[in-house]
Amino acid sequence: MWKGVRNKLTEIKSVYDPKLMKQKRFDSAKKMVERLNKEKDLVYIDKSKTFFGVKNSDKKNVGYYAVQQIKESYGCNCFDYVKYIEIQEDFECKHILFIRELIKQKKKIEVKDLSGLLMEDKQ
Repeated sequence: MWKGVRNKLTEIKSVYDPKLMKQKRFDSAKKMVERLNKEKDLVYIDKSKTFFGVKNSDKKNVGYYAVQQIKESYGCNCFDYVKYIEIQEDFECKHILFIRELIKQKKKIEVKDLSGLLMEDKQ
């Protein structure tokens, strides 16, 4: 009896499996790219042109996360990025993956004044 259970347990992926979690974030980023056609306010470039603002998905607390290029990589002020960047130095949240995909596809992004709309301003 336990032999069958033990074999099944080894097949279960951990929710902390880095490859699995990266794929999940990448899938979320691809869905965000698809939503961009319907939701024009999903992403902006701040008028300072120093960062991208990516809309928070929380319907009750609308604001934007700041995604900024830092040398060859990107940083974000979302909770996932702040939490995991210290654990995994090459961590990229779904917002960063979304911005990378927009740049790769050469999507045009509207410029807007995001002062007062960032998530850190809302707390």
